[in-house]
Amino acid sequence: FVLFFFFKQKTAYEIAQRLVGSEMCIRDRVQKKQLLPTSHPLYATRENNTLLMVNHRSLADFFIHDCITNYQASYLSRMMVALLFPGTWFCTYLDNSVWYFVRGGRGENLDDFFAWMDNNFNTKRTQRRSLIVYPEGHRNTTSDPLPLKRGMIKYSYTRKYPVQLVLAFGLEDAIKEKQFLLNTNGSTIKYWFSEPFFPEKYPTLDAYYNEISTKFSQYFYNVLALSNPKKKIPSLQNQTQHLSLIHI
Repeated sequence: FVLFFFFKQKTAYEIAQRLVGSEMCIRDRVQKKQLLPTSHPLYATRENNTLLMVNHRSLADFFIHDCITNYQASYLSRMMVALLFPGTWFCTYLDNSVWYFVRGGRGENLDDFFAWMDNNFNTKRTQRRSLIVYPEGHRNTTSDPLPLKRGMIKYSYTRKYPVQLVLAFGLEDAIKEKQFLLNTNGSTIKYWFSEPFFPEKYPTLDAYYNEISTKFSQYFYNVLALSNPKKKIPSLQNQTQHLSLIHI
């Protein structure tokens, strides 16, 4: 299995630059990727410690998001992914491009987790010092965003690391894991970058969280409408009601 990853054409020789398997997945399952109009430039680089907060639609996210963010960021991922893809775990261990954590059990005290995050950002083995995270907490294929978890927004605020939101749709058509279906015809991925958010501009963590959470929901609906004009998007009234529930 490991030999497959090392010798598969267009994947293995770019281990230092890309996540193993991403080029294969893009070539075989995605016909086109499209940056949507009005998108801001990608702010994250390999050196500027930006947290890219991305909506999570599919198992394909773990490969395709590497491509649409121009291979600038590492991933924060549950340990379950390492168990599902041991070959990928082995290869990403070499440059620490995926940071695997065990979910749950921390409660409100995130000090140890944040210290572990600091170590990953600062170790010499890490070549990408921006990070892709999924603030909704788990996959969401509905037409409404989920409330954002506070953990990584708090980490951004306390460490003064900027946040950029990334909204991407179409990945759920590439791999439908609940139906065990793989789209062999390929799919089009449409994506959009927000403006960066700088924590030092906000007086409190709550203000910072509320701004990012509100913008994430607003941009989610806007980008969903842009990416699929024929899809029925919730009315403005329903969106407003949904946004009001986020802060309860």
